[in-house]
Amino acid sequence: MAALIGRRVANGTICLIDGCGGREFSRGWCQKHYARWLRHGDPLVTMAPGADTGRRNRGGPYIYIKRPECPLAESSGWIAEHRYVTWAAGVLTDPSLHVHHLNGDKHDNRLENLQVLTASEHSELHGKVKAAHCRHGHEWTPANTFIRKNGKHRECRECMRLRSAQQRAKGKVAA
Repeated sequence: MAALIGRRVANGTICLIDGCGGREFSRGWCQKHYARWLRHGDPLVTMAPGADTGRRNRGGPYIYIKRPECPLAESSGWIAEHRYVTWAAGVLTDPSLHVHHLNGDKHDNRLENLQVLTASEHSELHGKVKAAHCRHGHEWTPANTFIRKNGKHRECRECMRLRSAQQRAKGKVAA
């Protein structure tokens, strides 16, 4: 950390960073340099490593990169790196296809670690295939499936019918 020079002023000490001139806040640094030290471990760093490369993790498991020229990118220009890698290699041609990480590491976006699959193939690979029968053994057919209003949950109509019959029978016994 060259360029660290302490100076005294009439009303206290100023920041140790050469040329700053801000009032000392903590550890001999002004509030700005102290915050940089807390965030990055160095009071002279202005950005996190890689912050200016257009590559970042947006809180989820995947790395996103800024590629507004890519037709698969969001309107903001960001695209999941694994999707961009497969698109740039000519492997991902249909936006509805999924990209699977073979070794399970979602930050390993080497082309040899990526596999393009249909949504159903990807679900099957992860064991997320919807069951053919409800937990009581009734088949999920369009006639036997009730979809909840939110569109996310289904219920077996035969189980619903049996549950209603049981509740009616309970009511007759109690009366």
